[in-house]
Amino acid sequence: MEKISHEDYGLFISSALSVNCGRIYPLSIAEGIQKGDIFTDGNACLFHHTCGFAFTSGDLSNSFLEDIFQLMKVSSRRIVLFSENEPVNSFFRSRKEISAEYRDFYSYCGETEKIMPLPEGYRMCRIDEGLIPKIRGRITPAFSWTSVTDFLSHGAGFCVTYGDEPAAWAFSAAVSSEEIDIGVETLPAHQCRGLSIAAAQEMVRYAIQNGKAPVWACHRNNIASARTAAKLGFRKSGECLVIKHIKEI
Repeated sequence: MEKISHEDYGLFISSALSVNCGRIYPLSIAEGIQKGDIFTDGNACLFHHTCGFAFTSGDLSNSFLEDIFQLMKVSSRRIVLFSENEPVNSFFRSRKEISAEYRDFYSYCGETEKIMPLPEGYRMCRIDEGLIPKIRGRITPAFSWTSVTDFLSHGAGFCVTYGDEPAAWAFSAAVSSEEIDIGVETLPAHQCRGLSIAAAQEMVRYAIQNGKAPVWACHRNNIASARTAAKLGFRKSGECLVIKHIKEI
C-alpha cells in the first residue's frame, strides 16, 4: 500500500464515488476540497479524511486490510474506518484490538416540522473569522477543517449566540461537489431550547441554495441527533460499521 501524491488525487474521484455510506468524505479528498490522504495497492483505495474518518473502495484483499490494520496502530492521526462490506467487517471483527459499532446515515426529504423561533436573548449569525475562535466543543469546524481559511473558503456555518458567546452551532463538516454533511453541537448550559435545530435548518437552506444535498449521520445510540434529523426532514438511508483500533476508544 502506497501513499498517493496530492497531484494525483483527481484520478481517484471515480473510486470515491463508488463509496455508498459517507461518500462525501472520500469525494471531498479526491476533489481537493478538504485535506486527507489516499493510499492504494493498485486494486483498492483507502481514503483518510483530516477528521480521521476513513473509507475503502475497490478490490479489497486481506493483505490490503492488514496494511490498514497496521496503519491504525501506528498513525498519529486517528483512523475511524467506515465499512458496509461484510468481508471487511469480518476481517476487523476477528481482531481483539478492534471496536466496532454502527453509524446511521440520513438523506434530506423535506421539512416535516415547523421550527420554532429562537428563545429571547438568542441570536442567529453566520460563522465568520471573528466567531470561530470562540466556538469550543467536541464537534466544531476545527474537527474537520485544518485551517480557518480553508473552512471559510469552502465551508460555511451558523451559530446561535447568547450575548457575545456561542451557544449552539451547525456547520459543514464535509463538503463535496454534490453534498454537504452537517455537524451540530449545543453547549450543555443551552440545551433543550431548540438551538441546534434552528442552526441546522440554516445549514440545510444554505446547502440547497448552493445546489447541494444536505446529509446527516450519527452514531446509532445518539438518539438526540437522530431526533433532530427527523425534525429537520431527514430520513435514514443507510448504515455501516464504524471500526476503531483499541487506542481510539
